[in-house]
Amino acid sequence: MDERERIRRTIQPSNWEVSMSKFVTAREIGQYLKLSESTIYKLASSGEIPGFKIGDSWRFDMEEILRMLREQKAPKRSWGNNKLASFHPKSP
Repeated sequence: MDERERIRRTIQPSNWEVSMSKFVTAREIGQYLKLSESTIYKLASSGEIPGFKIGDSWRFDMEEILRMLREQKAPKRSWGNNKLASFHPKSP
């Protein structure tokens, strides 16, 4: 491998870095879902939306959020008191 190839490979993002870009904050999820940041924190704390904490900060996998919303739209599923059950965001 020549020097140019070594440098090109070094500066390209790895698969790990690309997959990390799917993690978003409560503010970003709130903007996407048109909900307040505090509502996102409440939903995450109660387990109604998937997320995890790093220290005091919540992070969300956008793919998991989108999958949850798609599953809620699927027929023959009962979601009970889920606050997002009737929510249908606009497609980006």
